[in-house]
Order: sequence, then structure tokens, then C-alpha cells
Amino acid sequence: FWARTRGMRRFYPVLEASRFLREIPEELKEPLELEGFGPAPVEREAVQPEPTAAPFRRGTRVLHKRFGYGQVLKVEGDQVTVRFQDKVRTILAGYLTPA
Repeated sequence: FWARTRGMRRFYPVLEASRFLREIPEELKEPLELEGFGPAPVEREAVQPEPTAAPFRRGTRVLHKRFGYGQVLKVEGDQVTVRFQDKVRTILAGYLTPA
């Protein structure tokens, strides 16, 4: 029961057919088209990192929009390992700016 009623953050009512539908003869029933039912899906473009002009070096202080300031520990191609205040993360260089 709970798995059928569970939503992302709320419980939704069980969407079962009414018991009265069983009383309708099959020859009178028509197929139900559910196309377009509910909200339309949202198309989003993938966010691409900006190309970096200069590679980062070990020890460089950088800024990330979400994680804040950090210090570069290692650079491997376009991946930069950075120590932020909360933890160490490996991020594409295009998401970092020199601080």
C-alpha cells in the first residue's frame, strides 16, 4: 500500500479505478487516451564549463560558484582537485576561476 501512495515528498491518494466501473458492460467502454495528461516535460540545455585560458597550478587559490574558495592540490588535464573548506573535490577546470 505505501509504495503505491508514496511521492517524492508527500503521500498521494491511491489512483485506483472506481468499483462502479466493473458494472459497465465491456462493449460500452472506450479506450482512454492519456496523452498530454500532467505537466509538460521541461527541456533544459546541458551546462558546459567555459574553456580555461590558463591552466591552474598546485597551490593556486580558486573560486567555485557553489563550493566557494579553495586551493588547488592537483591538476590532471582539465580536471582539478581542490581542497575546499568542507572537503576535497575534483572539478572540471572550466567551473573554476582564479581567486
